[in-house]
Amino acid sequence: MVFAMSQVRHILYAIANLLAAGEQKFGELDAKQGDGDLGTTMASGANAVRKVLDAQSITDIGALLQTVAAAFNRAAPSTLGTLFSAGVRAVGSVCKGKEALTADEVAALPSVFCEEIQKRGKAKLGDKTVLDALIPYVRAFETSYQSEHDLRLASRVAESAAVQGMETTKGMVAKTGRARWLGERNKEYPDGGAVLWCDIAHLLADQ
Repeated sequence: MVFAMSQVRHILYAIANLLAAGEQKFGELDAKQGDGDLGTTMASGANAVRKVLDAQSITDIGALLQTVAAAFNRAAPSTLGTLFSAGVRAVGSVCKGKEALTADEVAALPSVFCEEIQKRGKAKLGDKTVLDALIPYVRAFETSYQSEHDLRLASRVAESAAVQGMETTKGMVAKTGRARWLGERNKEYPDGGAVLWCDIAHLLADQ
């Protein structure tokens, strides 16, 4: 199986549309834990990504991903926006010079994305961040793909793991970011970044 530029662009459009459509949902969730800007920053970043995709005819997948990451970072200068941008930029570096990707190459990308976010954010599993959904997603994806060599199956298995990880953030006290200032007062709610990643995981599983 080979993934062409057209498929990469389709997925980027779909993620951007998801982020834009979730502006109210993510804003309301974030307002219970922080300053409530998650929805607006993700929507702004999404709009920037769509403008890049509409304007650019780049044939290099890596170059497109890095251009998208830069645009998203400028438009969504929040903590999660910066982390997502860094993750996409790292994926772009791995894909540099490629006009298509093999299934094995695609399968390696979630780990690259996650590792960059871990490195930049300096958070870990259990800190009530996006990583509580993203790390289980990556682990489940890699295990499934190594066993079955089926990207769709791996995506579905990973989606389930992400949801389970997100659910564990309910009852956690945040240890990083603005949410930690609220201490016990916000622990009943799931982490907004983890919920957002679950939505992306659901989208990817449907591709």
